[in-house]
Amino acid sequence: MFSDNFIKVLKKLKVTENLLSDTEKKNLDAKGFIILENYLSTDLTKKILNNIEDIFEEEGPAAGIQKQNNSVNLDRYGQEEGVRRLCDLVNKGEIFKNIYLDKKLLSAVAYVLKRDFKLSSLNARDVLKGKGYQSLHADWKLNYDGNFHVFNSIWILDDFSEKNGSTRIVPSTHLRNPPNNLVPDYVHPEEQNIVVPKGSVIFMNAHLWHGGQENQTGQHRRAIHAYYTAYEHMQQTSQFEHLKYKTWLKLDESSKIILGIEENKII
Repeated sequence: MFSDNFIKVLKKLKVTENLLSDTEKKNLDAKGFIILENYLSTDLTKKILNNIEDIFEEEGPAAGIQKQNNSVNLDRYGQEEGVRRLCDLVNKGEIFKNIYLDKKLLSAVAYVLKRDFKLSSLNARDVLKGKGYQSLHADWKLNYDGNFHVFNSIWILDDFSEKNGSTRIVPSTHLRNPPNNLVPDYVHPEEQNIVVPKGSVIFMNAHLWHGGQENQTGQHRRAIHAYYTAYEHMQQTSQFEHLKYKTWLKLDESSKIILGIEENKII
């Protein structure tokens, strides 16, 4: 259930349930995800890509290195071997507000989590050739308790193909416990590859079983993950600890609550 103050926040951000169609709500309920093809304009997609590449150039080998979940994995590409990563994008450009404050996205998060929520992390990921394979997993590691705790979105900046490491998902598994003890190369008989053009976005109940695949071509497969959690849980990236003053100055009060840095305002 949403607090009265959080309902006011959603109204100020012009987030309403009407932003989702009945079909989209049905698919989020039954399948656990929806795909919005060509959701971003060509121009905005190019601008986001240019910003991302500028950040990669500026940060160099340190790109993507950031403490999360009490651990730091330091290697040439940051936190994940064979993958170019960027973390903490909230602090790295006004343009990323187009993603983490997107009204339809916030509407989907509200529809699935059904209580106050906040951004958990905003990261970018680009799988390199021969890398990127992930076992099927859910982003919520505890058994299904009848509630949903996390929501993810994948903002696709290069065409996702079957050869460049597109995401695979298993529909309706958000209603099950997370997969455990699967062999790494296990293929679920009902899994689907997400093959969509750049500018598309996936809204996903993050209890859903999913995983990345190997990039066989070496073509870029850049994407941004805007990941949310219910307010009672910890963030992957604590905005309170990481948010820069110059970023804070450009945020209104409602946006600060979505980022989890004004928790006292909704208690």
